[in-house]
Amino acid sequence: MKQRLLLHLCCANCGTIPIEQLEDKFNLTLFWYNPNITTESEHQKRLKDVKKLATIYNKNLVEEKYEPDQWFKSIQGLEKELEGVKRCDKCVKIRLR
Repeated sequence: MKQRLLLHLCCANCGTIPIEQLEDKFNLTLFWYNPNITTESEHQKRLKDVKKLATIYNKNLVEEKYEPDQWFKSIQGLEKELEGVKRCDKCVKIRLR
């Protein structure tokens, strides 16, 4: 019996390789929670593609509520920081909660 693994996806494009590399070893469930996407229209566009990916690979998808206020609150004072530095730490912590 395969162990279960919850795989966070930031978008469908970034999900294909990990799914293909992990699906033989784990019982995968896909996880969608991205409060850092600043516009609702972009969030919905990415979510639509992630849902399509979950269907293609026949994977369950856990979808969390879109909460951009959580993101903006967590990065208060870091708005001018470059991507890949301090804001990323905040983003990871939000998702792990």
